Amino acid sequence: MHTELGDLVRAFESVAPDEAYMRLAWLSMFAARRALPCWELYCDGRAPQEAVLAVRDWLLTGVAPRNWKPHTKPGLPAYKGKRIVDCRECDTGCAADSAAQAARFATTRDLFDAVCALSAAYSAFDQSPLGSREEFDRWLLDVAVPAAYACRELTSEERVAFRTYDDEQVRLQREKRS
Repeated sequence: MHTELGDLVRAFESVAPDEAYMRLAWLSMFAARRALPCWELYCDGRAPQEAVLAVRDWLLTGVAPRNWKPHTKPGLPAYKGKRIVDCRECDTGCAADSAAQAARFATTRDLFDAVCALSAAYSAFDQSPLGSREEFDRWLLDVAVPAAYACRELTSEERVAFRTYDDEQVRLQREKRS
């Protein structure tokens, strides 16, 4: 786990284990949620959004879902019931994996799952056409890490900082293509 993202995750361990776990759960959820437009650009399934929502709800309320298992499996990229198996599978699959890894980290507390959630979100933008309109690294370090360290939800401004598109535009682009 000796990568830049691994080093970032290990840096959170400098506090009590329960504090580190909660902070990393927030960070994993933030990264997974940030990558959702990479999924939504081509896919109409809701599995990644539901996984992110389950983690977010648990973080805000302290009440875990009855069953984490469906949220820990990445959604399969598809549109209108047809699997996506071309180059679009890369970014959509990474976005789905990030959401599933964030949910998995919430249940396992395994730092590797947190690293995987962050890495998959990063990879989603690396593969997506949205990546050129997104400053994921800057957002992660300047916005998400401080909020995660404080164990607080992002403001609406923080959620869209350092990007030049909005989520609704992404959904409209998908619908135009169909």
